[in-house]
Amino acid sequence: MGSFFKDIRPLLKLMQFFGLHFQLTDGLCKKSFYCLRIYAALCLLFNISWNSYNTARFVNSWPRITLSTVNDFVDYFNFMLDITGSHAAMYLMTFGSLHEVHNSFQRLERVLGTQYNHKLRHSSWMAVAFVVSFVMTQFTLTIYSRETMENWYIFLFLLLADLGHAYPMMSYCLFFVSALALAFHFQHVNSKLADYLKRESKNSGELDGIRTNHGLVCQAVGQLNGSFQTLSFIHVVFAFIGIVNTSFILMTKSNFSPKIVLYQVESVARLGLLGYICDRVHFEALACLNTLANTRSDHVMGYSLLHQQQHVMFGGQILQTVPKFDVYGLFHLSRQLLPHLIGTTITYSVILYQFKGP
Repeated sequence: MGSFFKDIRPLLKLMQFFGLHFQLTDGLCKKSFYCLRIYAALCLLFNISWNSYNTARFVNSWPRITLSTVNDFVDYFNFMLDITGSHAAMYLMTFGSLHEVHNSFQRLERVLGTQYNHKLRHSSWMAVAFVVSFVMTQFTLTIYSRETMENWYIFLFLLLADLGHAYPMMSYCLFFVSALALAFHFQHVNSKLADYLKRESKNSGELDGIRTNHGLVCQAVGQLNGSFQTLSFIHVVFAFIGIVNTSFILMTKSNFSPKIVLYQVESVARLGLLGYICDRVHFEALACLNTLANTRSDHVMGYSLLHQQQHVMFGGQILQTVPKFDVYGLFHLSRQLLPHLIGTTITYSVILYQFKGP
């Protein structure tokens, strides 16, 4: 196991408890490996079967069509697809797509070192605390709800739904920690570039090495983005639909509960975390260009023609390969998602207010 995955082991252990084993532990015997594989398949099978059964019951008991019931119908399917889709996507990732990311991180650690990994360890523990505290809070609200205690089936359904919400939360926490590691690698490349430019004696081979390292980190960003595109799509769609539908519940005060507010806070936090870390990786990659641009022109003219050409080539490479996280080319992940979400919610709320009387 690479140093990066050793540092995020608390998060990986939590995911293994939920049936997601990424085969990143060296020295695992075949018996343990097959047992974990069977346990993972059973967890996914139970998740799909249980949610499919409840969806069939929900559809069969659907009352007459009104604005409120349509909103409940969309909200229910959005929630079920978020849980089941995230679980299925991460289960498929255990068969190979995350291993490409793992190999990229190992290659970067051999070249750039592991000086930032203590920060990743803290981030991993914070992610585990975030997921566990959210699920336990939902458990507590469900247990102390009088309506759910009167019907054992609804009580069991809500408890398993609260537990299942850990799958999407673990997925974007894993993405956040992985992208944070890449941001640290960009910082390291930028610091090496700044030290190189400050020295009087210049070695053209060293600048070539820095440029190669920057390219390796950009390549790792592309692999990470490719592995998590499906999950990113699920997260963004769930957050947009969930918050828009929740605004209807809050306005009409129908089926209102503290859990509704908690889910809305989690949806905003989900988009906020995804947008923040994607923008941070993007700007850390561009920091090398700022370092080159801040070099005094008289110093650059004092370099040999080869060094000047390498400066220009490095700057062009940064502009051409600057990483951006997108979702199948449909949209980019950035902090601009939150303002768009707020604008959509306000527009929808105004429309609902106009129909509130009828």
